[in-house]
Amino acid sequence: MTVCLNGKELFFHPYGYTGFFVELQGLNTGAEILLFDNPTQGIDVGAKTEIYRLMEKLAGQGKTILFTSMEVPEIRKVADLCHVFYNGSIIGTLSNDQIDETSVMRYSTNSIGAQQPGRGGEL
Repeated sequence: MTVCLNGKELFFHPYGYTGFFVELQGLNTGAEILLFDNPTQGIDVGAKTEIYRLMEKLAGQGKTILFTSMEVPEIRKVADLCHVFYNGSIIGTLSNDQIDETSVMRYSTNSIGAQQPGRGGEL
């Protein structure tokens, strides 16, 4: 499977992946902000690597990438910032070097207590 944006190849996977292709159909809209909702769930490591490369390539083209993931190591690998939500609001914001399973879990369960300076707030 090959995915192109504005005539340029962005992604090639010899085995294809139908579910991921469906997600990528929206890339040819010229959007500057892209949302990837748990894009690597249930796929093999090789396909995950290709998705990470695609996201990096799009970010390099000036696109803003927002993605959700249930895997904290994946968030750390890909994200510059991690906004953790609790009860519909951002309760904490972690920079890449602060992202770890304990911190994310503490914020996501609201066991962190009061917000610490520089750790919560608006987008």
